[in-house]
Amino acid sequence: MQSNIFELIDLLVKMSGSKSNIDELKADLDDTTLNIEQTQNKLKSLEQDMSDDKYFDASNEIVDRNIKISLTKKIQKLNRIKVDIDKELEEVKSEENELHNELIDVSNEINNAKAYSSVLEDCDEPTEAFSKMLGAESSRQEKLNEAKKELESKYEKIQKKVEYLAISSNEIAEKITRENERLIEVENSLSNIKSYVDTDAKEADEERFIEVKDSLDRLNEHKNEILNDPVFIANTIKEAVANDNKDDIETEFNNLVEKVKSIPYMELENSEIQVEMQKLNDELTKYDSEISQKVYQTLDAEFIEERISYLDDYIKKIKERIKELEERKKLITNENDLLSSKIYRAETQIEAIDKSLVDYQNYDYEDNELPKTVVQAAYNKLVDEKANIYAIAEKYRQDIVLNLGELKDINKLIGLYEKEIASKDAEYDELNKLLSLNTTSKNILEEEKDKLALEKINEKIMNLKNREQFAKSLSEILDEFEMLNSSLEFVDRKSRVMRSAVPQDEEEVTPIEKIINEEPALAVEEVKNEPVIVEEESNLQINPIEEIKETETVKSEKLRVVEIIPLTDDVAEPKEEENFMINDFQDDDYVDFNTAVSNMEAE
Repeated sequence: MQSNIFELIDLLVKMSGSKSNIDELKADLDDTTLNIEQTQNKLKSLEQDMSDDKYFDASNEIVDRNIKISLTKKIQKLNRIKVDIDKELEEVKSEENELHNELIDVSNEINNAKAYSSVLEDCDEPTEAFSKMLGAESSRQEKLNEAKKELESKYEKIQKKVEYLAISSNEIAEKITRENERLIEVENSLSNIKSYVDTDAKEADEERFIEVKDSLDRLNEHKNEILNDPVFIANTIKEAVANDNKDDIETEFNNLVEKVKSIPYMELENSEIQVEMQKLNDELTKYDSEISQKVYQTLDAEFIEERISYLDDYIKKIKERIKELEERKKLITNENDLLSSKIYRAETQIEAIDKSLVDYQNYDYEDNELPKTVVQAAYNKLVDEKANIYAIAEKYRQDIVLNLGELKDINKLIGLYEKEIASKDAEYDELNKLLSLNTTSKNILEEEKDKLALEKINEKIMNLKNREQFAKSLSEILDEFEMLNSSLEFVDRKSRVMRSAVPQDEEEVTPIEKIINEEPALAVEEVKNEPVIVEEESNLQINPIEEIKETETVKSEKLRVVEIIPLTDDVAEPKEEENFMINDFQDDDYVDFNTAVSNMEAE
């Protein structure tokens, strides 16, 4: 019965067309399973390692913190300056108002003097006293005019000062606004850790994660291919038959049938094969006739030459751009070197100043003659000098950052240009090759399309012929399997080893009972050409054993395995002790001694 099912399984494997080897599949499955486990561990490790802390760039954060401190101090200083300017502006405006009033008073006085003088000048005969008075009035008017000119000069200057102070106040206010905006940006960056994430490193890890995940997907896909290989499924069915697992037999057999169904025409009944073959032959004849009358269009070589010329010029232009970018990279690199040396020099000077500041702070006024005011003034001068040098160094750093950003953009652009050149070079070579073969060429795509259509028809015919070589259809195989599977009798393996309670008194145990209670519970006898002889007992039944012919595969060292199982009530009369029978295995159960012992231990 089992051999018939195995024949059906082997037939389905043959119908599937699989050429796999079960030993190679099992070895491949073991390797793939191990690789899947290792890849899963690697993927898990990568996922755990990919955190924002890993990509955090502390140097940029420190720069922003220093910028924040610098901006805060700068804004405070600007606010103080603005307060002083606004205060001075108010004072100057007050002075301007006073001068304005004085100028009005002088102007009015001059006007009155002129009116008064005109009245005096109308006198026909001025006296000596009158003349003196007139002269004095004229002198007064001159002084008033001089005073007016002086006031006008002062007023003009004060107006310019007011204008200057007003403009300065507005400029400082605008500068404070800009610095506050910068401060807000820096504070926002400091409050968000993602602002200092090394995106390049993160993207590299993400790409690595995707690669490993793709590798895992491919491994799982390959594992499924192995498990779904018809040879592997067939082996699974045979193992299920050997293990008396009826549910797995049916499930896996149906899986194997589905595999065969996926092959074209395998579901056809025998009576339908010739009908389908005739249809394909008719389709092939018709298509051959259509293709024989078909004329493929040609392409003019002029278009190819025109495209080649265009590609030649285009590639030269891109190469010139790359050359210009490379030159720009050299300039930026040299400039960064220069900036770096300047920053180093500034930092060295700052360090020297810091040492001097320590000396000033530790200056002993009691043992030295320098007054405190002089020392403090020198100290303040050094502090200002340090601040100026630090600010300049910060500017150099900003310049380097800008240069590095430009270098990155240039490298990306060069990479894009190089890819474009590679693509155009490939096209250029292909066109030259095509042009050298012939001035004209057939419409390759149209011709290839027709070839593929013919190949598909021929492929269908080959698939149909493949189906034709099998005498049994799938429906017949399924029917036969259902009949065989339903008639299979499965024995519970646990019942093959039966033990009765071992008597406490060793002397009372019968020889047969000793055999039953031995470990393992299988009686092993040497295989000879005579039937196996077992001591008769009233409560045991021995199945007859056919004579074994001597062959090359059955030798004297082979053993015959017999199984001791309980007798059913209809075979043996119920007795006080448990009834047993000895059931011998089929011919394929002749094994060597070591294998027999291993099987017994396994069970």
